[in-house]
Amino acid sequence: MRNLSYFIVIAFLFFFTIHSPCTYSIDVKNIKLESFQDTAYLPYRYDEVVGQNGINDRQAIFREIHVYDSNKDLNDQKWFIRLYNPAYNADNPAIITQRSFPRFDTKDDDPVSMIIHDCILYYDSEAECKSMVGVGYKNDSAWLFRLFPGNDSLVVLFLATGRDAGNDGKWGPNLYMTLFEDYDFDNKHEAFIYVNSVRDDGPKELFCVEVETLEIEWTLPIASELSWNSNFYSCRDSINPAVIFITGNPKQGYTDDNYNDLFGYISIVNNKGELVFNKILETGIFGTRLIEAEKDGYFYVIHEIPFTDPDTVYIYFQESDHTGLNDKVYHISKVNRSGEIVFTTETADRPGGPFMHRYGPEQNPAIYIRFIDKSLRVYDTSLILLAEMASFKAGAYLGETKIEGYDNALVFSDGIYTSQLDKLLYFPGEPLYFEPLEIDSLGQLRALIQGGANMYSIGYIEKKELVELVSVFYHRNQIYILMAISALIVALLFANYYRGKNKRNMNLIARQKLELEQSHDALRKAQKKIVEQEKYKQAKDIAGGFAHEIRNALFPAESMVGMLLKLKDERDMKSNSRKEYLTDAKNAINRAIEITELISEYTKLDSEFLPESVLISDILNDVLDANKLRIDQQDIQIDIQSEKDVTIRSNNRQLYMVFNNLLLNSLDALINRKNPVLEITVKPGKDYAEVEFKDNGAGIKRENSDKIFNTFFSTKPYKGSGFGLSVARKIVEMYGGEIRVESEENIGTRFYLKLMYN
Repeated sequence: MRNLSYFIVIAFLFFFTIHSPCTYSIDVKNIKLESFQDTAYLPYRYDEVVGQNGINDRQAIFREIHVYDSNKDLNDQKWFIRLYNPAYNADNPAIITQRSFPRFDTKDDDPVSMIIHDCILYYDSEAECKSMVGVGYKNDSAWLFRLFPGNDSLVVLFLATGRDAGNDGKWGPNLYMTLFEDYDFDNKHEAFIYVNSVRDDGPKELFCVEVETLEIEWTLPIASELSWNSNFYSCRDSINPAVIFITGNPKQGYTDDNYNDLFGYISIVNNKGELVFNKILETGIFGTRLIEAEKDGYFYVIHEIPFTDPDTVYIYFQESDHTGLNDKVYHISKVNRSGEIVFTTETADRPGGPFMHRYGPEQNPAIYIRFIDKSLRVYDTSLILLAEMASFKAGAYLGETKIEGYDNALVFSDGIYTSQLDKLLYFPGEPLYFEPLEIDSLGQLRALIQGGANMYSIGYIEKKELVELVSVFYHRNQIYILMAISALIVALLFANYYRGKNKRNMNLIARQKLELEQSHDALRKAQKKIVEQEKYKQAKDIAGGFAHEIRNALFPAESMVGMLLKLKDERDMKSNSRKEYLTDAKNAINRAIEITELISEYTKLDSEFLPESVLISDILNDVLDANKLRIDQQDIQIDIQSEKDVTIRSNNRQLYMVFNNLLLNSLDALINRKNPVLEITVKPGKDYAEVEFKDNGAGIKRENSDKIFNTFFSTKPYKGSGFGLSVARKIVEMYGGEIRVESEENIGTRFYLKLMYN
């Protein structure tokens, strides 16, 4: 009966909630943005040094990478901490590793015998050093751990035992720290950990742990879920310490004495774990928000319904000419640390994520709210609407920073923006947080760490030079520039022709022609300089990529040799598998030699231009025969539609390399796919033979589609060399053909070639 009553309440609130429109006595400013659809023209770029994205073979860690030591001296090494779990079903510990930047030397590796879910770094007041605290689970129990990196000081604290709902022998919770702060002003940090059993029976419980002493101060069952990185804050009250938070409502049927997961709540809990304020603010799956206001002790809340006592439901009616009821409304409120509403406003549009920033010439504090329809509205601290923008498509708000030329730049998950919300820089990934890694003497961000679930990235922020932007413009519009110059030359010639009836006009023509030749010569020199700069940049990129690949290939050899040098006597050498060390070192050196040979072969392609008549069907048969074993092992269906006598102008050996690379890419993409199929089509066109490789594999991410033909770029960082497709494109274009790719992630990939007839 209790659950039935809740469903009745939900039905009434959905169909009978009304809208009382607010009016404002001020003019609302419409904000317009300068939109850069082409990221190549943005004034800054993000140069990634190392990163990982989309590795889903292990349990994600919500915050898997952290800055350990960021030094303002640009010549000093910086240190960062990275955590990673073992692969699924692997009986290995999680690893916490400490590495340097920019050299990436490993200083320390610490194993942790649990699956880690979340962690943070902090300064431990008792140990007087930086420390790490995190949460994870092992078997059927949730644990908190503390570690002083570098001295093997791991200690753990038991939190809770889970209950397996699926009877599969596994308990798979989500564990995260919703807040880490000295909220009760006792000079010791408190970590607030939410144990969320997700689809298992339980528990769903909030823990308050004093980290320096590893003592659980209090616990509180919360059946309505908490999020991992927001909506939970200290009330900043030294007299009556407390925390304030909001919950979501996944509607899975969990209840306890204070919460029912059919509803979302706003709650305040004091330092004894007592619930001193608890109201319902959400009934549908809407997505409420809570952020800190511009002043301590105040907060902004986005909620679906007015604050309502859990045991009371208010239904509002208002007369209407049509139905007697108004449309659904949403609420934006400012509350104090006691939960009392100070200001509130209503909107018929559904709000999304808010963030605090400054607005206007006076740079007064303001709350920016993004709406589901992609619009953005700016409110002052009394929730009066100041400005609105029709469309704002940035990612999630991550914070503020300072870069060259901009003291108040805004960081979103898709890039960096000015305080006026013009885009400055594009991020290729979708991070959930960032940390400054390198800051110059002026306090400007030079390098940063980005992190998220199963992704991380470390890179530099660089301001583009004018010549780089000019070069981009020239290459994107080269044909139009040359047409304009040609048209100008023709126009001048015609003008001079009609003026050439007398000597004066002839002299004028001669003078104009000389000036035109001088201008043209200057243009040729400028063009030559741009081309030389572009070639230098390409050479620098290849050299940098080559050095990076060789360094990565030889790194295991260096580690193995170091281990061998540490062995003291023959017995140690045998017990530590000297042969395995030498084998790993040899494999690393062979990998480096293989990369060197690939680069040598790539650079010699132009000199090996040996055109001959090539029968496409013969090359295809050779490639398929050479890879028959792997095709059979993966159980791949090969469908070939080809005319036998299609002959093109190419080179047998080099065309074999092209088709073999395309086949191997498809085989890699079809690993672990259901009903894997590769379709190969050859058909004659008017001037070209058309060849198509089409698979239903994993596909290519949209942001990588333009990069896959670049040298050293690979979507298989632990397997590919980044040369296969760049070599293929160079060979095809060397013989007058072209190659392009069309792909959709999780749907498949289509490589299309046009090969010139003999």
